[in-house]
Amino acid sequence: MLYRAEAIVTGNFVGVRRSKFPANTKIIYWEEATLRYGVSDIVGLKSFVKCEAGDKSYVLDKVTSETPRSLSFSSALESPIDSALVEEGFAFRLTVALNGNESLCFCPMGRTTDVMMRLHWGNPSFGGRFLPDIREVTDSLTTARWKVLSINHQIPENFLMRDDGVRDDDSYSYRDYSVYSGEQDDDNIATNEFAVRLLQPVSHYKQVDRSVKYAILLIVFTFLTIFFCDYFAKKHIPLFAFLLVGVAVLLFYTFLLSLSELMGFGWAYIISCVAVVGLATTYLYGFLRDKVYTMVGGGVMVLLYGMMYLLLTLENLPLLIGSIFLFIVLAVIMRLSLKMHW
Repeated sequence: MLYRAEAIVTGNFVGVRRSKFPANTKIIYWEEATLRYGVSDIVGLKSFVKCEAGDKSYVLDKVTSETPRSLSFSSALESPIDSALVEEGFAFRLTVALNGNESLCFCPMGRTTDVMMRLHWGNPSFGGRFLPDIREVTDSLTTARWKVLSINHQIPENFLMRDDGVRDDDSYSYRDYSVYSGEQDDDNIATNEFAVRLLQPVSHYKQVDRSVKYAILLIVFTFLTIFFCDYFAKKHIPLFAFLLVGVAVLLFYTFLLSLSELMGFGWAYIISCVAVVGLATTYLYGFLRDKVYTMVGGGVMVLLYGMMYLLLTLENLPLLIGSIFLFIVLAVIMRLSLKMHW
């Protein structure tokens, strides 16, 4: 499942004051400060990432340093930034357009992470560490909002990172900062992600596959319908006729699969049902020569196919509804069997 996302990220960076560095620090290369944006796969980016910081606008480009990663991300984009902004702190607004597949994940890296999402899709699945505080799902639109505080997770707000990504507490013991420790912190970030996943609606192939699982029940109930109509009409339908009706029921699935590739599952099911039930009912009338019993037999078969379609399309409680239906059918069969002379 592929998607295209357009994201607007806003936030505030607290200034990096000289007082945060050890007292014996002699030189701070403020002019080498960069604004870095980590991405899991740069192939999905479909526009340059633009960032407005302070009163200036920056376009982030590929990282040119020897260490292109950014925390748990395998790739990153960056841009030099005004050193004055780094010291004083600044508000920023970042826009990005990207293509992805299956899911979109968020990492709560700030003191307060507030995510508002509008998704033109009606089958989402929310997962990860945090579920949305507010969500609204319709057939074609999903809106959700998360609000995560820094006290809700163990990800530090600030990192110090060596080029080799290895912890060195003696050399990087700056106050109010956590040292990036490679895979350990990567795992910490990954376990605190939250995400939305796009679920693929059931395809017609899957629906046909599910309908085949009901084939034995459909054949048995069809045989029982013909059997009871034959018995109470006091006729004699040969076993060979039962075999032919069984073949007609099997052809139903062949029609269903072939037609669903052309016109969708719903119409394919209706046409296949009309064709097979019409054929079986006409064949039954040829033996019974009784319109009442023939109509009862045809009506029962329509009910069986209709119930199977309902079970195939239900998203909630199909097992419960199917069990209740089977219980009712069994009760009717037991009732009819009491009227038979054994």
